[in-house]
Amino acid sequence: MFDLSTVESAGAGALKAGIAKVTLEKVEVSESGDLDLFFKGIEQSNPGSFKPRFWANNFDPSDPMYKAEDADNLVKQLKQVLEAFLDNDTVSTIKGASAAEFFAAFAQALNPGVTAGVEVEIKSILKWNSDTDLVIPKYGTFISTVFRPRGLKIGDKVDKRGLPYDRILPMADYGVSADAGAPKAAGDAPFGGGETAAPAFGS
Repeated sequence: MFDLSTVESAGAGALKAGIAKVTLEKVEVSESGDLDLFFKGIEQSNPGSFKPRFWANNFDPSDPMYKAEDADNLVKQLKQVLEAFLDNDTVSTIKGASAAEFFAAFAQALNPGVTAGVEVEIKSILKWNSDTDLVIPKYGTFISTVFRPRGLKIGDKVDKRGLPYDRILPMADYGVSADAGAPKAAGDAPFGGGETAAPAFGS
């Protein structure tokens, strides 16, 4: 007997790199204490999923790879997400004495009652050493809503390998192989690798 109710349906896969229309389905703190954002494409041409993760140890000054500058930038990224849905006064109340407290407050603030049905534009790019893994751009504007409209664009600046910082095409399109080695420029460091941190939240 054939029973289709027991067969898993095929998913839409990953979101395509670039600027896409999505919804923020949910925000969760993982079992390991990291903060996950779940975006889902709403365009027929780009219905995939994108789950950027903010690693808890990025916010731990005792971590050997901690860098205050990177940590501060991650906090700015999280604030940008909050601002896409909440007014400035509400954003300023979201704080925490630790990453765990801050992540919990962040997830509570962006509950489904706040994010459901809100159309979002998000900019995602390919990770420095991958043609499949998406990341939020390390710098600049990456999220826009009707509530907080921001102009999103794909930049054309390139690194020392000749690859755009805002890369949305495979490396081979630029004559670079995936095993070309570690980034050569400071700005090429991968986003959210679980190795940096931020000292204060909501300041």
